[in-house]
Amino acid sequence: MKKIITFGTSCTAGGGFEFECSYTHIDSRGNITRKTRGEFLRTIYSEKPYTQNNYSYPGQLQKLLNEKNINIEVLNISKQGYGNERIYRKFYDLIISDIDINNCLFIFEFSDLSRKEFYHNPSKNHIIMNYLADDNTSDDISLAKSYFYDKNQDRKLYSKDTWLFQKYRDEFIEVDNESKEFTRNLLLFFEYLSFNKINFLISSMPELIHPDYYEEIMKYETHCMEFGVDGGTKYKSFHRFQDLEKLTIAAETSGGYGDMHGGLTSNKIIAKNVFNELIVRKYINSDIIKIPKKINFREVLKDQIM
Repeated sequence: MKKIITFGTSCTAGGGFEFECSYTHIDSRGNITRKTRGEFLRTIYSEKPYTQNNYSYPGQLQKLLNEKNINIEVLNISKQGYGNERIYRKFYDLIISDIDINNCLFIFEFSDLSRKEFYHNPSKNHIIMNYLADDNTSDDISLAKSYFYDKNQDRKLYSKDTWLFQKYRDEFIEVDNESKEFTRNLLLFFEYLSFNKINFLISSMPELIHPDYYEEIMKYETHCMEFGVDGGTKYKSFHRFQDLEKLTIAAETSGGYGDMHGGLTSNKIIAKNVFNELIVRKYINSDIIKIPKKINFREVLKDQIM
């Protein structure tokens, strides 16, 4: 195996750690500060390099592989705000490239409903519409080409069409139908991966799978990895692990930075879990890494890294 390629949402992309973001930081009280989001993050964390990918679990997995002298590249092509449609698009782009699929392992974090991708001609790029999966709430949507990184000129281009996307949400999206289509597409993707004998693991299944296809989807549960700490509950979704074990950035910083994505400590633990799964599933040869039973957040904050 030469490459591990990860796909997913902000949870895989390193959401919350937008060190390159130049947007003004708003503190936990809702006050606008003189620092940018990236500058504020640098006052809390010290591990370098200061990049979103380094603070993601794939970035931490790359560090582990390097430390163990395992020559595998981890390529993280996840993007915050986006969902399964982008995963499929980017995956099939790779398929038709010159990449050696047989020497790759793909790890997928699948999204839930409420994310719809469009190609936006004025922007000359794909944009994402995030919406509430509630038939009675059609006005509450957000649009972005790249959350936290779009320039003003980007936002002006798609913001003028907000009314059109609201109309689309109101007139063309019905939740049960959307759920069926969403789940069918996921099942077809699994069938494609299986038929072509592509190596893949799942870091998170969608939480909402349409009942009509539930049993078919669950046939692929054997590809799900487990996440947790020694002696504790095992989760088959890494962001459920983050949420239910209270391993968020907000918890890690004692509320100093109120982001609810997984913290650096969490991403380090997740990377260790993935590393151990790679050993168990015989993708790599190494020693299992022991994961701590308890985490002292005060000590973690003091030392910044585990």
